[in-house]
Amino acid sequence: MSGRGRGSRSDAGPGSGPGRHTIVLIQTSQHLESRTFSDHNSVDEAVGHLLTYFEERRREKQGKAEVTYDSTELLRWVDGFTDISFLVFDRNLKAYVPFDRTWIKDKLYLYLQRLQRR
Repeated sequence: MSGRGRGSRSDAGPGSGPGRHTIVLIQTSQHLESRTFSDHNSVDEAVGHLLTYFEERRREKQGKAEVTYDSTELLRWVDGFTDISFLVFDRNLKAYVPFDRTWIKDKLYLYLQRLQRR
């Protein structure tokens, strides 16, 4: 994530909608200082932000403007976090519902499939 604080607030397209505010929580190492968060208007927006974060890290590592990867590399990267979760607002409960790494990986995979169909 690009530091602590608020994520972008734009509409993310299909699957996004009002009332699905999503907070992304990531801890990249055992150090407490590595904890970050970002907030988004939808699950899709949060997933897109996570994908952008992955691609930025790949660019830095590869030293190239354009990066290539497959879904297994992305999912392995998610597994590399000490902790990751999404808190998704549920209008009926009027509360945030936590979702784990497996759920996030499923959402990333579906997001990539949608991008490939475009």
